[in-house]
Amino acid sequence: MTNATTKLFLDVKEFEKYQTLLKKQVHLENPQNYNETSTFPNTKAHKKLLRALSKNNNELTSTDLIFKYNFRMSELQDAISALTTNKLITKEDINDTECKLTLTEKGIKAVEDFNQNADKIAQAAYGSLSDDEQKQLDTLINKLLKDYKSRDVNYSSLIDVLHLN
Repeated sequence: MTNATTKLFLDVKEFEKYQTLLKKQVHLENPQNYNETSTFPNTKAHKKLLRALSKNNNELTSTDLIFKYNFRMSELQDAISALTTNKLITKEDINDTECKLTLTEKGIKAVEDFNQNADKIAQAAYGSLSDDEQKQLDTLINKLLKDYKSRDVNYSSLIDVLHLN
């Protein structure tokens, strides 16, 4: 690594630390109107399921969630149970092994709240940059992402092994 590359790597690590802290600060300053998922055992999985449904006309099958969104069966079953109990989704059995999940009005509102919070986090993280600077940064990040994705790495397996999804 060159000195510039090493410095960039260390700067990005520091940036990530502050970005994480800013995100937590936004959560503390803006408690969501919707707090029911905060008591769920895996909040990240529940929000991921709600967002996946929202991006797909508010409904998907369990098979779609497993194959398109990489949910593990146990994780999906836990999320379905918690979200139906809290009336955020409805579940309709298609056959013995598959069901259709649909967002309820309450679930749609929860996703809207999550998205508003994400906008506040983005503003806290990048609001000090001009539109042009944000576009430049986005271009550079996308260049790096393209390079990362083109490498001979099985990212899906790493995500599963490290339980990062």
